[in-house]
Amino acid sequence: MNLTLNIDQSVLESAEIYAKHNQKSVSKLVEEYLLSISSKNRIDDNKCMDSNTETIIENINFSMTMEDMPLTEEDKIRLRNCLDKNVDINTILKETIKKHTLIEL
Repeated sequence: MNLTLNIDQSVLESAEIYAKHNQKSVSKLVEEYLLSISSKNRIDDNKCMDSNTETIIENINFSMTMEDMPLTEEDKIRLRNCLDKNVDINTILKETIKKHTLIEL
């Protein structure tokens, strides 16, 4: 099926960079996104929360990838734990700051 979209040029350019980095087409990115939001209506509440968490992580990873700093699997786990409220945000922040601190004070 074909679909025509009107997308801001800068958004499209960013999407093309992201797609290339992830070895996908922009069309595939749009399809995956639409699938992720449409599937929320077909699943129970717990799975919907999981789907929402994964969508947030994908969006964060997209932004970080645009800065040439894609999330690692460890980063994604950390975010999942925080978003699902399995770990306190302050604990996550302290661990992250400690991990990325070059000089201990």
